[in-house]
Amino acid sequence: MMGAVVLTACKPSLRVHGDSRIHASYRTGSLNASVPIEFDVLTVAAAGEAALLERGYVIARREGTQGRMTIIADTPAGAERQWIERTVIFKAAQRNRGSHIEISVRPIPNEPETRAVLDGTLLRLGL
Repeated sequence: MMGAVVLTACKPSLRVHGDSRIHASYRTGSLNASVPIEFDVLTVAAAGEAALLERGYVIARREGTQGRMTIIADTPAGAERQWIERTVIFKAAQRNRGSHIEISVRPIPNEPETRAVLDGTLLRLGL
């Protein structure tokens, strides 16, 4: 029985997001999706950062280049909501067919939170 639990945990969780039906796969703590080529990395990263800020996160660090960006966001100290202290890592990288997005939550993975950040990002991109 335990072997079945381990195998199930490794299976990716696939869902569709946004009005443009962007496919996103959650596996081993990271949500991965791609957006069309007309959205460059800097635009995607800006949309991701805005989504994180709207969700109450504080941007701790942003780094990268025109082809690859990473945004690190932390929960605010003394937040009114019942926060579990966590860090969200939002990555955007240029690929041949568009920009690839990877979102993860640390230290405890949280699929619903990664999907909420992706939804906010896609909303800002009009997708």
